[in-house]
Amino acid sequence: MNFNDNVDLTDPILSRFDLLAVVRDEVDEVKDDALATFVINSHIKNHPKIIKIRNDVSDENLDGE
Repeated sequence: MNFNDNVDLTDPILSRFDLLAVVRDEVDEVKDDALATFVINSHIKNHPKIIKIRNDVSDENLDGE
């Protein structure tokens, strides 16, 4: 399959790009699962609500000592 058929974009749209790159995704269930877990955990740990909860819990622990 050629590039134009693969990305399904019209020639006028494709002509606007200076560089086109083909990325192949070779399926590896173990690596894909590990990457997905990493991304989800990173988002959870850095979500503002989670950070606030973590800070609130830390403050409660300091007050209880």
